Amino acid sequence: MKTKIAFSILFFLNACIIIVQGQELVTREIDKYGRVSYKKNFSDLENDFNTKSLTWTTAIKISDYVNEDSRDMDIAMSSDSTLHIVYCDDVPGFPVGAEQRIIYKSKPLGGNWSTDLVIDEFSGVSPRNNHESSIYISDNDDIHIVFHYWAYDGTFKDQIGYTKYDKLNNLWSTEIISGNTGTVESFYNYPEITGTELNIPVAVWGYDNRNGNDEVYLTFNKGTGWQTPILISSVDSNTARYPRVVSIGNNKVFVAFQEYNNNGDSIAIYYRIFDVSLETMSEIMPINNQRQYSYNYNFDATRKDNDNVFISYNIQDTLYACTYNIINNTLSQSPYFLRTNINSYINYNLVSASSDDNGAIHIAYTIWNTLSNSVKYVKYTDTDGFGTPQIISTKYNSDKPVIRFGKDQKLHVVFCDNSEDTNNDGYLDREVYYLSSDITTAYQEISFERPSIKIFPNPVDDYLSIEGSSINNIEICDITGRVISSTKSDSLSKIDLSWLSSGIYLIKVYGNDYVVSEKIIKK
Repeated sequence: MKTKIAFSILFFLNACIIIVQGQELVTREIDKYGRVSYKKNFSDLENDFNTKSLTWTTAIKISDYVNEDSRDMDIAMSSDSTLHIVYCDDVPGFPVGAEQRIIYKSKPLGGNWSTDLVIDEFSGVSPRNNHESSIYISDNDDIHIVFHYWAYDGTFKDQIGYTKYDKLNNLWSTEIISGNTGTVESFYNYPEITGTELNIPVAVWGYDNRNGNDEVYLTFNKGTGWQTPILISSVDSNTARYPRVVSIGNNKVFVAFQEYNNNGDSIAIYYRIFDVSLETMSEIMPINNQRQYSYNYNFDATRKDNDNVFISYNIQDTLYACTYNIINNTLSQSPYFLRTNINSYINYNLVSASSDDNGAIHIAYTIWNTLSNSVKYVKYTDTDGFGTPQIISTKYNSDKPVIRFGKDQKLHVVFCDNSEDTNNDGYLDREVYYLSSDITTAYQEISFERPSIKIFPNPVDDYLSIEGSSINNIEICDITGRVISSTKSDSLSKIDLSWLSSGIYLIKVYGNDYVVSEKIIKK
């Protein structure tokens, strides 16, 4: 039965490796751009996610209020390995229309989570229903938080709130940083904050309507107050949203965002570099080469190492990866991808990424709009691409989880579950959960044993050598998968490619119980 499934899948793929290991099936799928995705045991994909790569703690509930809606969380770690979390929660006892507040909690290394602290009402700022929060800890351990300051007065003109904890003076303060009057017109502005190496906080947000279109804006504070917001997205864009901001050194930040076309029916992802010292902005550059359909809207960006920013973005049911090189100011697409679901549903991948000290990327995600809304984890490296996904919580979740690598060498994940409407108020009663994993323990990579096939040299000038056992046929394909040459062969072959034009091709080697496909470069 499994063999039948494997070769049925082969029929639909342009290029892949299928390895039959007794009753175990392993595939490595390669799309027309050379991007690689590993698959194993197609007949039971969900069970395959339950690999024992990392040991995770049991998810514990962080939010305290029963039968209330808790969500929009973020997490960060200070220099002493204390965890800090922010999220919104419906807090009983507040005036009607101001119950949903931004909550802060902390957890020292080896200690317990603190009690709730409402942190969106200092400095005389009037309380409102507040949502989406982001947290950044500066090098001096000051805490910086931005959030959606929701206008519950019916004007639908919201603002971006900012709360700071000054550690030296043990002082909390809150202010509005998007302007004196509300300009944000959507729940989904998703503000985000980071800081430069000079501890200058930089905040971004989307859906800002101050110029007549819904745009992405940026502001910063050099110690003299928050500056007038600066337009990041195209001046004439229909809708821009979901910004990400990453500090990249030299007092600069990398800003990525989504932008709808004028028809409002598709989205592309773009980036710009903002120099905080010079207060200058680079031109708008694309991250993905073609626009996505409107339902493909999630991505994340994280500082990978000193020289690179990693970006993972979703197109339908597949995660792609690319890297922005800070030194060369270039963007390169990864040859790897991860197909996260192969059923008939449209699958939205809600993804969060974080890098460890070795430049490996750790991703937490959930698949929305399917029957499987568990929280999943996958590791990515430049050499191996995406590993095998692992379910880390089976709690029902349809919001984006958040993952962070900490100074304690642990991965920290927060997410909210979607439980039932237990108090019958017409709203889902979500709760915020936390779990972690120590990556210093052995990370048990899934081994993908492949046939002993050697294909060399690569890149190739005129002749390509193929060595292996039980070889039956060799095909050369263009990058679309179209076969342009087919040769009957044996265990030792030398293929004349002198007639090929320079470029990228796929070679398929067919054996008795396998198909191997590799990308080759013709000089």
